[in-house]
Amino acid sequence: VDFGDLTFGGDNQIATLGTLSGNGITVRNVTDLAVSGPVESLSGLTVSVAGGDLAVNGVVSSGNAPLLLQASGNVTIAAGGTVTASGSSTAAGITLSAATPDSGFAIGQPGSVTLAGSLSTLQEVDINAGTGGITQTGGQISAARLAVQSGGQALLNGAGAGTPNAIGNLRNVNAAGDFALDNGDTALVVTGQVVAANILLRTTSILGFGRYCAVVSTGCFAPPGALDAGVGTVSLQVGDLVVAPPASTITGGVVEIAPALAEPMQVG
Repeated sequence: VDFGDLTFGGDNQIATLGTLSGNGITVRNVTDLAVSGPVESLSGLTVSVAGGDLAVNGVVSSGNAPLLLQASGNVTIAAGGTVTASGSSTAAGITLSAATPDSGFAIGQPGSVTLAGSLSTLQEVDINAGTGGITQTGGQISAARLAVQSGGQALLNGAGAGTPNAIGNLRNVNAAGDFALDNGDTALVVTGQVVAANILLRTTSILGFGRYCAVVSTGCFAPPGALDAGVGTVSLQVGDLVVAPPASTITGGVVEIAPALAEPMQVG
């Protein structure tokens, strides 16, 4: 179906959402929903499941406005799923939010996010999950910025072979369990507060804090950054580590800094 603005905001019971395109798209469902697509919006796009799980098995894309995929239960981007927000506006990011009924995100409720497909935006990716946590089993996250909330673990170190994650800067992370991010060969700047039981960050390029933000990333948020694992472990596997003023902090019962590859590493 190809229309202008499309809004299906009632108590819909759609089993599979097929081809759909329009200037702006909003779909609300009260039962489990599978998106086979392609679902393509020239502007914003919202798919909300108020009473079940959401699975994206095909192409979902938006233009110069936010792209929101949420469910009261689980959100899955399957191996054949791709989610793309192509706009240049800072608002044109991607949000995946499980454990999100109509009343809003509830970090203490059941609900997981599973990423086997790919997310791509020039702006920010926000991933929210309840106690079921967040797990990446394939695909790729490509974004200028990443923020995470999870009532369980948040393991973003399972990108597909040949398609490593490529994130410019890491904003706020709040995970009740472990947090892991493998950023492949892309430099990563910590520009927010990262709090988790244990923290693993890996890049074969540079991991930076503080004013180093301006060197490797555009549009990044004001430093300083912080990694806080409490009495847990902070493990940094990097090409080089650069900590620039203002003061950033790394807190853990154990802090490990090691080269990501078997080659010399600079710390400064």
